[in-house]
Amino acid sequence: MDRRALIPHPSPPTGRRKPLGTPRSPCNPHASYTIRHAHARARAIGRLRDLQLDREYGLGTDGAGRPPKSDACGDNWLHGYCYEAIDHDACSRTLADLGLRYEDYTSLDLGSGKGRALLLASAFPFRKMIGVEYNQALHQVAEQNLLRYPLNVRRCRQIEAHWGDAAEFELPEGPLVLFLYNPFGAPVMERVIDNVTASFHRRPRRIIVIYFCSEHADLWDAVPFLRRVRAGTWPAIFDTSPEANGPGHVRPQSGDATG
Repeated sequence: MDRRALIPHPSPPTGRRKPLGTPRSPCNPHASYTIRHAHARARAIGRLRDLQLDREYGLGTDGAGRPPKSDACGDNWLHGYCYEAIDHDACSRTLADLGLRYEDYTSLDLGSGKGRALLLASAFPFRKMIGVEYNQALHQVAEQNLLRYPLNVRRCRQIEAHWGDAAEFELPEGPLVLFLYNPFGAPVMERVIDNVTASFHRRPRRIIVIYFCSEHADLWDAVPFLRRVRAGTWPAIFDTSPEANGPGHVRPQSGDATG
């Protein structure tokens, strides 16, 4: 669940201008400043909460960077993105908003990094939690973080961290929450989707996909048995369609796609 962000390249100027006479959008400089200030304050508070988690329990989930090829498992290093830990509040709020009977679900984090999202998700009583990370150094840090994280703050007691290739990992049986924090490029994502599709056809069940920084959301949009129930990229959420899985789906958030 912990993950990664590509640094966007600035788009080149198009050279196009609006036709003469096009009215300008109304702009309130005071309102604009207030919004920017509120966003900056929210980011700063979130950053402090992230650091507090590490300091309180002696963890090492923070940081960013691209791992060396020598640490990678499998042949997909080229398609892996830089490590970056998930925001504390965004992760916890998204999982809380699902409104599930968590005890029925396994949580699978592909690209779990140092394990921050695994730790945060353990506050919910998932039946089981699994993290898969292709970088050995990050995986070893995640194992140490799991050992240090106290049992009395976890509601899920069965947590596994695997060093492996997400494209090769066999999905667990039963209802599933799949968590992705922009872990890899389209070639690996396509293979993951193939695995999800094959697993679903073998045993139809509810599958929820939470995809932060959803650069390749169009690939998930094309999966016939999934529908997008939350628009945007932070995160995009996909759920099995009513036809495939019956009633009872993620509660659409305000402004989200309802299909």
